[in-house]
Amino acid sequence: MDTYGPLIQKIRVPQPSLQRLAVISIFRKLRSSASKLDFQSNTSRDALYNCLHCEELAVLDQTVRELCLLVKDGILEPHLAFQELLAGLEACNARSLSLFVKGIGLLCRIAVEKEPSWLIGPPDLHPFVKVFGCRVEVHNELIQQLILQILHMESLNSRDVVKFVRPFLMLTVLQASISSASSFFVRRLLSTLASLACSLSSEGLPIFKTLIESLKYFPWESSEDFACLIACAEDLVDAFEAILKQMAGSEELVNEAQALGTDLMDILLSYRYPWKLTIGIEPIMELSKRVVLIQKSYTLSYLPDFSAIVASLFCILIATEIEHEQLSILKLSTLLVKWRHESEYVRGRHGVCYGEELLFVLPITHLMVSPSKCIKDAAADLLHVLESVVVDLLSAPMNIALINEGPPSTSRPETVVRRLFRYLWLQDHSYSADVYCLLLTCKSQFKSNEIPDKMKSWLDQLRLYCLGSSGGLKSTSVFQLQDYQTRGMPSLLGAVASALVMHQTLGCPAIEALTAIGMMEPRLDVSLLLVTLFYSKILCTNLSNSNEVLVKLLGMLPSLASHSSMVPLIIQTILPMLHRDAKPILIATSVRLLSKTWEVSDRVFAHLRGALLPTAFADSASERDLGISLAASVRDVCKKDADRGVDIILSVSACIESKVSTVQALGLESLGHLCEADVVDFYTAWDVIQQHLLDYSKDPIVACSLCILLRWAATDVEAYPEPSKSILQILVEIATSRHIGYGDRWVKARVSAFKSLNHYEVGHIQQTIPDFLSQKVDWLLSESDPQVLRAIEELEIKIMAYEHVNRRRFGREKKLLVKKVEKLLSVLPQVFFSSGHRDTAVGIYPGTALFCLAFPVPKYHQGRGMQKELQKFQDVYEGVVTEITVTLNLSRNIVFALLAIQSWQIFMSRWIRAIMLFDTEELFGTNERRSTMAADCILKVLCRIAEGSIPRAAENIALAIGSLCMVLPHPAHSIISIASMFLLDWLHQHEHEYKQWPAAISLGLVSGCLHGTDWEKKFHIVNTLLKVLYGSNNSLVQGACGVGLGFTCLDLFARNEVGNDLGIDEGNYKMKEVELLRMIVRALARMIALMCPSNMAVKDLCQYNPIGVGHFQEEKEAVGSAGASCKNLKDDVWGGAGLIIGLGSCVPAIYRSGDHKTVLKIKQILMSWIPHVNVNIHSYENVPMLSLSVGSCLALPTIVALCQRAEMGDDNLDPLVIGYRELISELSKVNKFGTSHQNLTMASCIGAGNLISCILDEGVYPIRVELIKSLLEMMRDAYMKPNSPCVHLGGMFGVVNALGAGAGLLTRTSSWFCSQIDSNEIASSYINGPILSSPICEPLSTSLMQEIFLVARESENQEMRSSAAWSMSFLRNRWLSRDLPAVNSFQSYPVDSKPVSQNFPEDSAVWKFCLWLIDLNFSKVQETDSTLGKLSNEAAKRIFLRARLVMNDRSPLSELMKLLPYVLNKDSDVAGFWRVLLEVAAAVQCAEISIKQQWLIDTIDIGCITEYPSTALRFLGLLSSCWCHYAVVLISNPDSVLRDLPVTLPSLFLSGAWKPVVEALAAKLWAFLERIHGWAAHLEGGDKEKFQGSIDKSQESMSSFLLLVLHATCIHLKDYLPFELQLRLASMEIV
Repeated sequence: MDTYGPLIQKIRVPQPSLQRLAVISIFRKLRSSASKLDFQSNTSRDALYNCLHCEELAVLDQTVRELCLLVKDGILEPHLAFQELLAGLEACNARSLSLFVKGIGLLCRIAVEKEPSWLIGPPDLHPFVKVFGCRVEVHNELIQQLILQILHMESLNSRDVVKFVRPFLMLTVLQASISSASSFFVRRLLSTLASLACSLSSEGLPIFKTLIESLKYFPWESSEDFACLIACAEDLVDAFEAILKQMAGSEELVNEAQALGTDLMDILLSYRYPWKLTIGIEPIMELSKRVVLIQKSYTLSYLPDFSAIVASLFCILIATEIEHEQLSILKLSTLLVKWRHESEYVRGRHGVCYGEELLFVLPITHLMVSPSKCIKDAAADLLHVLESVVVDLLSAPMNIALINEGPPSTSRPETVVRRLFRYLWLQDHSYSADVYCLLLTCKSQFKSNEIPDKMKSWLDQLRLYCLGSSGGLKSTSVFQLQDYQTRGMPSLLGAVASALVMHQTLGCPAIEALTAIGMMEPRLDVSLLLVTLFYSKILCTNLSNSNEVLVKLLGMLPSLASHSSMVPLIIQTILPMLHRDAKPILIATSVRLLSKTWEVSDRVFAHLRGALLPTAFADSASERDLGISLAASVRDVCKKDADRGVDIILSVSACIESKVSTVQALGLESLGHLCEADVVDFYTAWDVIQQHLLDYSKDPIVACSLCILLRWAATDVEAYPEPSKSILQILVEIATSRHIGYGDRWVKARVSAFKSLNHYEVGHIQQTIPDFLSQKVDWLLSESDPQVLRAIEELEIKIMAYEHVNRRRFGREKKLLVKKVEKLLSVLPQVFFSSGHRDTAVGIYPGTALFCLAFPVPKYHQGRGMQKELQKFQDVYEGVVTEITVTLNLSRNIVFALLAIQSWQIFMSRWIRAIMLFDTEELFGTNERRSTMAADCILKVLCRIAEGSIPRAAENIALAIGSLCMVLPHPAHSIISIASMFLLDWLHQHEHEYKQWPAAISLGLVSGCLHGTDWEKKFHIVNTLLKVLYGSNNSLVQGACGVGLGFTCLDLFARNEVGNDLGIDEGNYKMKEVELLRMIVRALARMIALMCPSNMAVKDLCQYNPIGVGHFQEEKEAVGSAGASCKNLKDDVWGGAGLIIGLGSCVPAIYRSGDHKTVLKIKQILMSWIPHVNVNIHSYENVPMLSLSVGSCLALPTIVALCQRAEMGDDNLDPLVIGYRELISELSKVNKFGTSHQNLTMASCIGAGNLISCILDEGVYPIRVELIKSLLEMMRDAYMKPNSPCVHLGGMFGVVNALGAGAGLLTRTSSWFCSQIDSNEIASSYINGPILSSPICEPLSTSLMQEIFLVARESENQEMRSSAAWSMSFLRNRWLSRDLPAVNSFQSYPVDSKPVSQNFPEDSAVWKFCLWLIDLNFSKVQETDSTLGKLSNEAAKRIFLRARLVMNDRSPLSELMKLLPYVLNKDSDVAGFWRVLLEVAAAVQCAEISIKQQWLIDTIDIGCITEYPSTALRFLGLLSSCWCHYAVVLISNPDSVLRDLPVTLPSLFLSGAWKPVVEALAAKLWAFLERIHGWAAHLEGGDKEKFQGSIDKSQESMSSFLLLVLHATCIHLKDYLPFELQLRLASMEIV
């Protein structure tokens, strides 16, 4: 400071000249002190600080200048100078504000000269953004500096200028609603920049475009915000006029300017959709109108892009109901439509158009009945223009190609409707992947039609959809039209359908769809009537060849009579056509219209009855069509209302007497309806009409109707035996007749005959037709027509039911085995945890408490107190956990740890359910989120208890955390990740054995619960376990690491139920699994080999499928360092035993990988270490041999069961069971009984019990009852005689495991017993199923369980009581689960079996069909097979089939959800995979809203890590398309689902049901956008190396489009993002 002290004093002299000289001197010293200044020294920093914080303007001015000179000369970095100036600005007074802002502006200009990209970076680091947020007073000067900066950058690329301007502009726009000052500043800034853009001519167009884009980000919360937006838009419109005027001489520039005008109107009109605030639209319409008039004033041409504006106006007109808004829309629409047709006429394209303007026909005709004269006049003006459009279309050619849509762009609601209309109008279905989303919304359509390869007509689907929504059909739609978001949707659908009426091929389907829409939405009736009259007038005036369309149009009239006010209008329209002098075809049409109108309203019956007089049939004798029309109307009356049918009974008679077969057939149907209603006696009528019948044996039309009539003779068969006999013979004659050349007509007659036969009692048919019993099956087996087959099947079902009711009774004697064991298990919780002794019982029976202890969930109380009640409930559980962890002693025993894990797993599952039963919907949201949050609370409790806990409690907590992860739901990957970090921290604490060894085991379990794609975490866990295994000096820790490594293999090659064909066996995924398995097996084998160096089989296993060089070297070094710790394994039995258990846990993964040879090798190795199983072992005195034996006894049963199930290896299992028995027997006689021998006894008992259960549960291999009884007796001796607690526990658990408890086996699901047995099985000498299902073992098993129960209640030894109750808890848990089918196959050898008596007579239909089916091989799936043939690989086929099973309710949706990571990590451009996505999306349609929300969230999560982001984004778009209310107008293909995502996904959140997840989803979508933005920028930089995010190279061509889609979608969700992310979003430049 001394060197600068005198100069600092001089700057305080009140003389400006001296002050400036002093500042110059200070900076001269600074320059001389270093070539590069960084102000690290205190003296230089203090000097600069004094200069910048001086209140004298001369000092500040000169300091700013000198700083800028330092930057210009390269002595000071720009960012350092900016920091100093910004600090000075924040501290300065009001007089010097302008000086600092100008200085910063000068600094920026200097910096850009030296480095053009200096100003381009993250928005939060933008210099002007920082200055703007510094002080409000700087705003005015900041605009001036911004303009100077832009002008200074004029020589640079215009894109760089925009990159500089954009962050600052967007910041001010996003903050416009903060205050009136902010709003005023935004308006001034946009006005200034707009003026600047005008002055820059063509160079200013990029700036002007950025200003237009900024309108997207304006706040929309109040009328003040709206006023600010309109004011800014007015300035932009003025600027647009000026720019257009400047560029009038250049066609290219004019087109570019016109495009900007279109963008401006697009953005303005987007502010009037349902999710925007409802504010008057007139200002927006006036501004849009100005933009159009400006272009017309320069006689510019109508651009194709304007059609999107027209479509937007159409959508707005549909939604609004306010008259002055409607008027402004009409005026602008008329202006644009007239301009288009004027331009086409001038260009010579008159009459060649798409007819998009016809979308206005329905809404305009709706306005024609408005009471406002202004509205009607404006509507009539536009309707007149539309009439000329229709006339042009009648003569326009249809072979018009689709207009090229240009570069990829995102959709808006209006473009969705426009695309659908064009798609339908031009009938261009060239894209084979197209499917209407409407088809994906109805589950019943999936089951019947599934997803057709060729698109079903959208109009047909729309008709079914509307009928379902109106109640005309059973509703299967996923939409609820009453929701706010779907208001106006019926009008929109009606407008699209009405526009297609004039299509040359779609006219009739369009009218049918309009009829259904009218039924769904009665408010459209008047509009549809006017549309009918509008089109009818044009068709009649222009004499076109569209008679079919005209008839269809008129046929829509009756459906409009649902409202009483419409009936007079309909009658007035129809009656003039009934004039006597009218053409017969017109009279026939009018009669049918009257008939259909009467079906809707009975007020028309008087007019209809007058038209159906019997004399009318005589007059129509020469007019076939008129007669048929009259007869059909008579039939309809009788069908709908029998009483009205009686009123016209003479007309029915006239029909039957007619010689025209069709008329008579209709008369017979009419009579049938009257007989069905029992208003006419059938047999009385039959006597009258027989003489008038035409020859039904030759006329299928008469035959069909006659059969329908004859079914009503079935009610009085017994009263009229002779007539009924002849009637049945007629039906059989028609049913069995075969005629060639009549097409489907005779098929319909035969179907009708069989259905009529179904109305008669089977006994009556047998009496009438003697050979009926022999014919009935022949009819079915000899028939080939599917329609007739279905009718015969219905008859055969009735016959079977009849035979069943009248069958001869057969049966076998059965008895139920009384299950005393079940009774004991059922009372376990009440006995040990009664309410009065619960507190003390937890300490006595800690293991049992984990199974049986439960607390009643308090009743739910809404309100603020709910959180407190939940906390109290949590405190109860926390207290119990604390006590159990202290009292449950694991004794440094890995078997105890395995038992504890299974117990904690049950407890954690119950704890999570208890919190969820609290009904915390308000707190946690959906079921998945609630379960995840519950797990989070539990994990926090466990971690809190772990702090400062005693070693015994810490051991239990580590295992409890692993158990918690095992029961977590699918989405809770974040909880699992936190748990793994906690356990990894404990594993690294080498000084604490009690933390290390249980953490190692739990980490293995946690590894299997990780997300399928989280390989980095899984490898980290494995590598850490290997490091501790090799480096630890503690044998127990080493053994636990071995167990943990084995558990990490449990999920390899088995991520889901469908096995290893779901992408796991392909590519990178499989290689990672193979690599992991090799690492673990080789590591375990090498450590085991150090204990038995002479075992060659183990040495061979050390070379198991050699892995990569890198890992081989690491392992070699690690094993070398492990040699010193090998001796520790020989000191503790659980060191080696843990390694063996771990190796055994690897066997299922080795088997699933296809390496069966190694499975058998490991089985033989383990068998060789069990004394008496391997007869060569006579001594097990040394600890290494004992530890290997202990581990082998525990691990071998699972491997044996696997080999037995897979039919691998030796089929003779008796020596293995005998070996266990002999081992237990010899151990019981040992005098020297140390700890290692006790552990071996315990392990042999537990292992023997599991071995028996594993073998018997398969129901394949029988074991001698004597052998089982002797083993159970030895286990009983183990706990009934004086022994150590370890042996007592082993004996008890051996017994319950033999009965099926499965204690100690984390990888096996055992069967449970059933209670139904056969009386012939009591004397069996072999048992071939679960022991508890065996009557032979019943006395012994009951006795054993009663003994254990008494020990648990009355023993004086507290440890024995605890072990006994704990063992019974395992068995009780299996009894409660009952998750597998029972086995009741008990046979004695040799088998003396008797055949089961058949239950059906030999002549019964059931028996004959069974004999026939034996010789057939069915194929239940031709359509599915053809689809599967198109899929590219087995993975796709498996996913496809799983989706089909889910769709047909044959598989839970959760199983399909497990496959989502694999589905979204595939290339959707591969042939056939788009179809897989469709199937998966279809399967999710009818899921609950919470499940749908989870699917969306998981899809976005996976999109953030998948190698194929386009697949994830397409699937996200597909789901959104199917669930949003726009689904009815969407066409889905791999491109359109991406384009439509900015429309479909945001529209979901209009529904309140989606609100709870919108913020979380928006945050995840932002993460997805950031990933794609970084990837796209990476590619744009020219570096084609593999991206850090591992995105496949095939995706590079789509990077820009994916970025565009995600950015546009996030814009619509920006209100749910924090402000910082909104600014970053708005600042992104998307090309």
